[in-house]
Amino acid sequence: MIQCIADSRYLFIIGLWFGLQQWIDTHRIRTVILPTGPGGLYLWRKPKRCRLIVVSYHMYWQQARMVPGQWWKRIFVPLERRTLVFADRVLCYSKDTERVLLRQYGVPRPKLTLLPQLLDLDTWHLRLQPTTYHLQPKESGLCVFIGRLGRRKGISILLRAWEHFQTHQHANVLLHRPRLVIVGNGRLRRRIDRMIARLPSVSRVPSLPQEELVRLVQRAEIVVCPSYLEGFGLACAEAMAAGTAVVASDCDGLRSLIRHGETGWLVPVGDPVALQKGLCHLLGNIDLRSHLATSAQEHMRRFFNWEEATQRFLAEVVYSSCA
Repeated sequence: MIQCIADSRYLFIIGLWFGLQQWIDTHRIRTVILPTGPGGLYLWRKPKRCRLIVVSYHMYWQQARMVPGQWWKRIFVPLERRTLVFADRVLCYSKDTERVLLRQYGVPRPKLTLLPQLLDLDTWHLRLQPTTYHLQPKESGLCVFIGRLGRRKGISILLRAWEHFQTHQHANVLLHRPRLVIVGNGRLRRRIDRMIARLPSVSRVPSLPQEELVRLVQRAEIVVCPSYLEGFGLACAEAMAAGTAVVASDCDGLRSLIRHGETGWLVPVGDPVALQKGLCHLLGNIDLRSHLATSAQEHMRRFFNWEEATQRFLAEVVYSSCA
């Protein structure tokens, strides 16, 4: 039996420390899958009579070092490191996180596996037929941000870039009448809404049904991912699969996903002027946008196959447990 634990409340973590072993023995659990890192869980003792698999998207060491104002989160690094020591296997989804786990946390190479992210390409209409790619008609000037309204996602940087963008547009960009749609909610929503109130070409919706979100991304000319740090960059990957050009920060997680000038456009992290210039460059260059979108779709088709990713995950979690 495999049981996934996915609750990040601190009281739950404390209860987990005292009750996990009893729960394992009572239910005869053979494998425990534990997410660690920000939003994850930590163990004080290694569970007995079961196999422990730890899944890491990104780590507190990265967050404390790369996200402004979050230096204090380094206090969680010893708990992360202790949990990783207990793990029989450690799984991650980006080369950047893999590098951090090896160098900063000392995870032995033999017990660390880099897996392809599970991504439902069919939902994002990657292909209509085996050899035909699906490119929706684009809405001129439409840019989209999708994500939680938190500091790590860089939403404030995007709005500062957009404010600068509106006052420094070139003539060929003005013809597009650019507008920005933000899809997301979170702790910074009130601050973000105050910034949006000063920007008439920006709007926000807290969330959208999946079908509407897919259509919005397909219609957009650009999806913007201005994060300081990502574990993988799911919103960015989905935009690439949908045939939409991406402007993203050159940060951990996203630089593993995007090849600059080939499958997307990378800009320096936390730099609103560079982000504004990147948006101007792509909005004013339809040939470049088309090249990035087509290349990104091809990249997603080759390297993010759902069946292959599922088999890789099952091989690590299920089949190896039965061996």
